[in-house]
Amino acid sequence: MKKFFVFVAFVICNFSLFAQVDEPTPNQKEDLPDTVWTKNIWPEEVVGVMFSQDGSQVYVSTMYIGSINGVETIYNRVWIINSLTGDSIRTISGVGGFKVMSSDNKFIYTSKYKKLDATTFQILDSLKNLKYIGYQYHDLTLTADNKFILSVGAPGNSFNNPNYSLMKINTETMEVDEYIDYPGAMNHVAASSDGKYFVTDWENGIFMSKDKTKKLLLWDENTFKVVKEIETDTLNISSIKFSSDNSYLCSAFGGQVRIFDTKDFKKIKIIPKLSGALKQICISEDVKYIILGGGTIRVFNIDAEKLIYTFTKSDILPDGGNALEMDKNKKYIAGATAWLLTLYNFNNALTEVKDISNLTNTITISPNPINGNSLITLKNSTPNYFNISIFDNTGKLINNLFSGNLEVGEHIYYWNTQLIPNGVYVCKVTGKNVNLSTKIIVSK
Repeated sequence: MKKFFVFVAFVICNFSLFAQVDEPTPNQKEDLPDTVWTKNIWPEEVVGVMFSQDGSQVYVSTMYIGSINGVETIYNRVWIINSLTGDSIRTISGVGGFKVMSSDNKFIYTSKYKKLDATTFQILDSLKNLKYIGYQYHDLTLTADNKFILSVGAPGNSFNNPNYSLMKINTETMEVDEYIDYPGAMNHVAASSDGKYFVTDWENGIFMSKDKTKKLLLWDENTFKVVKEIETDTLNISSIKFSSDNSYLCSAFGGQVRIFDTKDFKKIKIIPKLSGALKQICISEDVKYIILGGGTIRVFNIDAEKLIYTFTKSDILPDGGNALEMDKNKKYIAGATAWLLTLYNFNNALTEVKDISNLTNTITISPNPINGNSLITLKNSTPNYFNISIFDNTGKLINNLFSGNLEVGEHIYYWNTQLIPNGVYVCKVTGKNVNLSTKIIVSK
């Protein structure tokens, strides 16, 4: 599914903290809505999500940048939330965001390089090398044996320093074991489960430079040296993941997911560009599905090589752009964008598969008449170049929602009428052998 946002103006009317949607009773499982609950954590922004080992709790890392009593403030904290009810259990401050849990489920490591007890959340240790305290964290992960933290980031002021850094931290001593400056920028890191390699993204140039080249770099975990350039492109790399069985490496390139075989790290599959907003990916524990986040939450079946489900929710914000995770029991998916966190029922993707193979070209508007925001859904049966535009009743172009190539499937666009006068409008969809139109009434 493809999402694109055209906002003439966007106003969030509900700033209530933790607005909750009731959880259906267990015996309604087959009729569960896509969302279990949604939380509004304004004014904090969600920057990461994790699940407890049994999936009963969601660990939500947030950041606040703003003014408190006239003082400019930046702080992080973690919300511990009950997955079933959506109730907040407690909050933890001063540790940074939760990033990764050890495979024995005993320890959690944070963005501020704290080592926590995974049950009590007590700080057990922290990074001891004071000269690295100014290091600007970007991402971290654990090696397969849990002995080391691998972290990428910028030393000092990344606006002036063209080199980024790679750290290897001993989890027993919390001492830096390896540290290298590397020319160019690195923002993401993922480690293979066989303990041989890890992968980072890389781009040339300093901040805001033009004509950047992006790459996936394969590093030898023991020698701490690059052994291969896996992929080169000009598209942004926004997420890197290894599958739990180490058979696949997946990466999001500018809205397109590329899958590599870990035997030789050659590209074997591509999930077509479904949304320019695609930011995050995660792979199910059984390595059957890739979850795509950003714009909306979608499920891709790896073996069948097709999109099988798109989750829907009541609010109009895109989802999964800031954070995306699935619990190991394959029950829930947590997706977050800005200050909203939504928990989804993954079972819906397995029991209510949306078959898009027999679609005809149709366009629907919901709601209609419009009082605020409306979803414009295009379903197309063949790949095609489409133009989707809104006209007033005199034929004057009001908005062009999309122009470009689309794969077979459902594609959703939002039209915000906050500044649009009341009246009758027409949504037109044109393409090769396609000419669709439908009337829209704006009534506020």
